Amino acid sequence: MIGIRRKHTGGASEAGNSVCMKLRAELWDFLVRRIPGTALAGFQASHSKRRGVWALITKENETGVLSEEKRELDDALKPEHRLKLAKTKAWWAAG
Repeated sequence: MIGIRRKHTGGASEAGNSVCMKLRAELWDFLVRRIPGTALAGFQASHSKRRGVWALITKENETGVLSEEKRELDDALKPEHRLKLAKTKAWWAAG
């Protein structure tokens, strides 16, 4: 996990985003139900991916990012949030 905070930049979503987000959420829920909790809890993104996301967050907070970089960052952080939720569910289920 990346484990860093990003300042909120706001912004409006496009009309199609809601459908895509719901589809993504369904896909994550499907995968989480089928991946063993121990495997899910042990997942970590590669060092190079974490470093790349960290660099984008730092740039966003310090100087701002281009719209393409913002989309890339958003695309990287949304699944991470879902993964954190899934790990929490797995942890509670293992209780």
